[in-house]
Amino acid sequence: MPGNGLPLKFYDFRRPDKFSRDQIHTLAHIHENFARLATVTLSATLRSPVSVHVKLVDQMTYSEFTDTIPNPTTLAIGSMQPLKGSALLEINPPITFALLDFLFGGPGDGGGLTRDLTEIEQATMEVLLSRLWVDVGSAWGLVYDSLAKLTGLEVNPLFAQIVAPQEMIVLVQFEVKLGAVVETMNLVFPYLTIEPLLARLSSQSWYTKRVHDSGTAEKAVLGSRLAGVPTEAELLVEGEDLSLVALGALKKGSLVALPGADRGESFLRVGGRPLFRLREVAGRHPCYVVEGSPPEGVKKVGPETPAPAVQKALEDLRTGLESTVSRITGGLDELHRQQDVLSDLLSVPTPGPQRPFAFLAPVEPADCVRFLAFELPQLAALVLAHLEVGQAAAVLGALPPEVQPEVGRRIGRLGRAGAEVVAMVEKVLKRKLEVAATSSPWKGDGLDQLARILSATNRSTEKHVVEGLTGLDPTLSAEIRKRLFEFEDIAGLEPEVVVAVLADLDTAVLARALAIADPAVKGFVVGCLPVTRRSALEAVEGGKVSLTEVEAAQRQVIAAIQDAQG
Repeated sequence: MPGNGLPLKFYDFRRPDKFSRDQIHTLAHIHENFARLATVTLSATLRSPVSVHVKLVDQMTYSEFTDTIPNPTTLAIGSMQPLKGSALLEINPPITFALLDFLFGGPGDGGGLTRDLTEIEQATMEVLLSRLWVDVGSAWGLVYDSLAKLTGLEVNPLFAQIVAPQEMIVLVQFEVKLGAVVETMNLVFPYLTIEPLLARLSSQSWYTKRVHDSGTAEKAVLGSRLAGVPTEAELLVEGEDLSLVALGALKKGSLVALPGADRGESFLRVGGRPLFRLREVAGRHPCYVVEGSPPEGVKKVGPETPAPAVQKALEDLRTGLESTVSRITGGLDELHRQQDVLSDLLSVPTPGPQRPFAFLAPVEPADCVRFLAFELPQLAALVLAHLEVGQAAAVLGALPPEVQPEVGRRIGRLGRAGAEVVAMVEKVLKRKLEVAATSSPWKGDGLDQLARILSATNRSTEKHVVEGLTGLDPTLSAEIRKRLFEFEDIAGLEPEVVVAVLADLDTAVLARALAIADPAVKGFVVGCLPVTRRSALEAVEGGKVSLTEVEAAQRQVIAAIQDAQG
């Protein structure tokens, strides 16, 4: 009630809180660990400093989240088996293209692009995103052992509906610094996916498991590192008590009583500390069995001189080992010598590693440009830098003029691209080549072919198509008009050319071609004929001819002129 002095708190029943403050706090700690892992992964992969920090952890509906992210963007869908459902890792376009630029050997300049990913870019990003999802699983290992992995990649939020729009999610937002780019990266976990783990997200449960797991992990690490450390072990046998006088009188060959040996008892000491009590077992070859820990009093015993039998056995063992090692070393030296002799006899050259993108050597420059036209300039620079100089020059010259300087700059500044990235780019380019090889084998000039087709058709069809192209594609129409040779164009030719063509042309064909010609054109053609041909032409003129016959005769004249012009 307003009068009780308690503050009022608004509550939206359409988006009820699913996570307590304690659980949100625990999720922040978990993903601070992910941020550290992601920093190491990105820095190592890109060979450049990268910084990832948790910016905020909040809960909201899935539609509220999708309304705040750009379209297109990079949406990496992942699973956290055995948990049901999916989670989402979203990376803003500036970071995506900066990452791709780094991966392709560039300085990390994304160029402010906002577009869909090409096939090569998508395949390259999948390699990096798969590693980040492994880091997600490692971070959640502090609470729950799960297998996190990438299951899909989308660029449109509409196609990444991992949960219903009104379902609650927890959003973990990170700030990523990559060179000059500072942007956000988001991790989304639906409530339905992590609901089975809510009890483990309390601070008490998380800290208890963290301390226990860290202690166990430290012991495992220490144990693995100490397992191979060499140590000296000593066999101790209880001897008689000696006075200082008796001790000073000892010399080589002196006999000392060993009561412990008489009882068959001895101790194994490692690092100056007795660890086990041993008992001698009689037999052909004396040996000892472990009976337990030595008495407390034995721990104060100082270094003892091994029994003569044990000392002799150790010396014999050392001598035998030295002899065996010497024989093995000599045998290996002889084997290497014979190997060298055999290699010299065979003289078989060892094939070196194949040059990256060597499969592009037989590909025409125009086809290479077609594959690289929609890729980042940095990717084009990466490919051209690995081609032979002649082919690289041809491809660079075939690129659009506005792209050439940028590609050249990036070749000059090209850094080192990872072998895994180069292999992925090669794989996608090979697949594109295979698809292109199975497509239509047509490699001709479409403009020239259209001109030939129109020249062979009737006059009305040719006129209709050309006039229609004027409205649809004026540039194409102009090019076609240049290539098409109409009968009226004869008047624009040199008289010598017309004279040479008409000399071998049948007079009857010429008469039909001139039957409905423009008077100016007819006068030009007749003027190019000798007097005798003019008389013959007048003799065959005047007969009835159809329009089809006239057009056929005109095409025959045009064909003769085109043959003469080559």
